[in-house]
Amino acid sequence: KRMLERFGYRVSGFSDTVQAMKTFRENPASFDLVITDLNMPGYSGLQMASEFLKMREDLPVVLCSGRVTEDLKQMAFSAGIKDVLHKPNTSAELSTTVHRLIGSR
Repeated sequence: KRMLERFGYRVSGFSDTVQAMKTFRENPASFDLVITDLNMPGYSGLQMASEFLKMREDLPVVLCSGRVTEDLKQMAFSAGIKDVLHKPNTSAELSTTVHRLIGSR
């Protein structure tokens, strides 16, 4: 969150998947991009992405994981996720990905 804010992005950060889902459902149009971790309590990143994309199929979603495999990438891309980042990632890698997916919006 802090890393993206330093690059000038307005960021909502959640550690609670239920709260994240509730906030998104209340106003899905207010989000330009979602970045989610693969392993979280309550929902997996793949489940979160699926729910978000049901509400906004045009929404770019990025999945982060410490264990990126070709199978994971294939599942993610099949689910409509736009990119998969290996953790830990650098600020340059993250900002480049965000900028590529949402431009200057």
